[in-house]
Amino acid sequence: MRNVSKKKNNTKLKKKNWMIAALIIFIILSIYIISFIKMGT
Repeated sequence: MRNVSKKKNNTKLKKKNWMIAALIIFIILSIYIISFIKMGT
């Protein structure tokens, strides 16, 4: 029983980590796009 609950918690943590990673990548990409637009003009 304990092992099952631990596995569930791990998957939740992994999902949270993926969400955070996706957010960081999105922010970095948006910064790059904004900087490219500023350099282009």
